[in-house]
Amino acid sequence: MILKFQNKYSKRFLAFCAIWALFWLAFSYFFLQKFLFIYPESFSIHVRFALCAIALGAAILAVCGKGVYGAICGYAVWFYGAALGFVSSLNLAKIHTVLRGSGDMRGMSGCGGAVKFLNFDLSAVPIFKPFNSCAFDVPAVPTNTTLDGLQAKLTALYSGGWYLFPASKSVDLAQFWSIIFIFFGAVWVIGILLGFINKKAQR
Repeated sequence: MILKFQNKYSKRFLAFCAIWALFWLAFSYFFLQKFLFIYPESFSIHVRFALCAIALGAAILAVCGKGVYGAICGYAVWFYGAALGFVSSLNLAKIHTVLRGSGDMRGMSGCGGAVKFLNFDLSAVPIFKPFNSCAFDVPAVPTNTTLDGLQAKLTALYSGGWYLFPASKSVDLAQFWSIIFIFFGAVWVIGILLGFINKKAQR
């Protein structure tokens, strides 16, 4: 079975998905880490790598999705990214629960250490460098750093942890990443189903 993306609208949607994934990668690195001083640990780095995989999978499908090998490769890379990201967000949720004093770290391998892919140390790339701290959603402003304006207000706002809705402290960072990867996973499933539908329509 060949899963095809044959029209400009599907390619535009795939381009949107790739850009959307890269947007959240930039959000994690430039906004959370560089602006708010919320430093990532190993599972947060897995989230970033997963977003890169999804963007790559979408790009492969947009460019090579008309062929069976391109489609299989694109879907496989996309699935890997969505699965890795969702599992990593669950691990982040467990860390969040432990930090709030209502859980334990059994089954967790820790928050620090190198992150590897195919024996390549991703930590060599700045955007994939983890920090040895489990406080993945709390600003850690460096000593002797002076903050002002919006940066000072936001670091103070998120001093108790990052939340999508700070006033009600609902949807923490781990839950937010889960939502993102559920979206990408749902798109993956829809793409597979449309592939079957298109195949039947061509018979």
